Amino acid sequence: MTIGLTFPVLNSKRLKSVPWGVVEPHRQRAIKNHGQTLERLAARGGLSETELAAVLLDRDDATDDQANKALAHWLPAEKKDA
Repeated sequence: MTIGLTFPVLNSKRLKSVPWGVVEPHRQRAIKNHGQTLERLAARGGLSETELAAVLLDRDDATDDQANKALAHWLPAEKKDA
């Protein structure tokens, strides 16, 4: 486990990374989905929001809505129109 580091989120304007400890318990799902270790995925730029959500939800893939829910804790709060 890589303590104290973050796992990058690829091509996201809303989210740059999540704590490494969030993805570590899902290591085997990441390997199953992407055929690479977490370290290799991180070195290549990480996973997109939907790819990361699929790993965290133990699924083959995820929708944008599922990603929003799975990653809600790390996403910035949406600005409300006045």
